[in-house]
Amino acid sequence: MKNWLLLTVMLFAIAACTSQKKITNKALFHGIVGQKEKIVYSRVGLPSEINTANEGEKVLVYEVAERMMVGYSKSIKPAVTSQFDLDGQRDYDVDVWQIGDALSDAKSNTEYRTNKAFLKVYIDSTGTCTGFEQNLPKLQQEYYYDRLKKYIPEE
Repeated sequence: MKNWLLLTVMLFAIAACTSQKKITNKALFHGIVGQKEKIVYSRVGLPSEINTANEGEKVLVYEVAERMMVGYSKSIKPAVTSQFDLDGQRDYDVDVWQIGDALSDAKSNTEYRTNKAFLKVYIDSTGTCTGFEQNLPKLQQEYYYDRLKKYIPEE
C-alpha cells in the first residue's frame, strides 16, 4: 500500500513539473517569439549576459542560481518520543541532548550545491526573436508565466 501511495505522489509531482514547463514554454512562445529585441527586453527583462553569434545573431542569457540540498544524515535518532498516559492522552518525552546532537549531526552531514539554471533567448540578425530554451526551476517558471500569460491567445 505504501509503495502505491509513494508511486502516486511521485507521478503527480512529475506531472506537475512537466505541465508547469509546458505552460511556461507556451507563454514564452507567444510572449517573445517573433518580437523585436527591445520588446523582449520589456517583457522578460535585461539578460545576465549577451553572447554574439554569427552575422549579428545574439543569444540573451538569463541565469538563475539555485541552492540545492544534496545529502543529509539518515542516522539521526528521534529526540522526541510519544507515549500515552493513564488517561489515554499523548505524552511527549523530550531528550534535549539528543536534539542538540541531531542538529549538529545534520549541519555537519548536509551538503549544499549551487545549480545555474537559465533561459536562453535567440535573436536573429534582423533583431527578431526566433526561439528560446530553458531549464528554469519551478519558481522562476511561475514568474515568467505570470508575466507573459496575457500574450497567450484565448482558444
